[in-house]
Amino acid sequence: MDDRLEVTSPDGTRIAARRYGSGVPLILVHGVCDDHQGYRRVIPHLESHFTIYAADRRGRGLSGEGSEYDFGCEVEDMVALGEAVAAQSGAPAGIFAHSFGALVAGEAAMRTDAIGRLMLFEPAPPTNDELVDDLFAKTDAADWDGVIRTLLCGLQKNPPEVFERLRADEDRWPRYAELAASVARELHGALHYRYDAARLNARLLPVRFLLGGTSGGIMGRYTKTAMGALTGADLAVMEGQAHGAMRTGPEQVAAEIREYF
Repeated sequence: MDDRLEVTSPDGTRIAARRYGSGVPLILVHGVCDDHQGYRRVIPHLESHFTIYAADRRGRGLSGEGSEYDFGCEVEDMVALGEAVAAQSGAPAGIFAHSFGALVAGEAAMRTDAIGRLMLFEPAPPTNDELVDDLFAKTDAADWDGVIRTLLCGLQKNPPEVFERLRADEDRWPRYAELAASVARELHGALHYRYDAARLNARLLPVRFLLGGTSGGIMGRYTKTAMGALTGADLAVMEGQAHGAMRTGPEQVAAEIREYF
């Protein structure tokens, strides 16, 4: 089974997800500089257990684009998708969300009962005006190398060789370069976002944070900080994996999802 679910967000933007498999409903939400294809190696290990909805966030793949970007619209998109999935399946939708997508999913879960259990893989860490301004300047100059280097090394604090390996990868780099134009606007949209654990606690949702065993620095610290702010939330660690585990360890990611959901 490989078809799609489309919903209309409150601002009129069409939001779509590719649908795979059968079983309990599970929405997959990608991060910055990605789309639903980021899960292409994980989905084959899940589709016999779940009805999977691999979402394209606004401006990506099957989804439309709003007239002006706003983080709040991203959240409304996910609420609309969650409610459509819940109506179709008759049960609240679980969500597995990565990086920036984890911020969107966590906020959406505060706003609707249609979203149930959450697994948040390394939520995007806080940024700052200086970094975002630098990203906008590089975007205006179509300096996609600079945008991705700033994302990987400036925000995520990876060593320079992480960027160099990606830049030299002829299969992976074109897709990153294609999606780089959206990085600045998304990080700007989330610049003043404040994670409100009290509101998520009020919903009494089961929440598990997922962390790569080799994800040190700011990614590890922020994941643990976010987890610690939620009553009853727990943490799973994937040994030998980092922020790109959907590519490097899809079977491990799928095993964590199957065990939790």
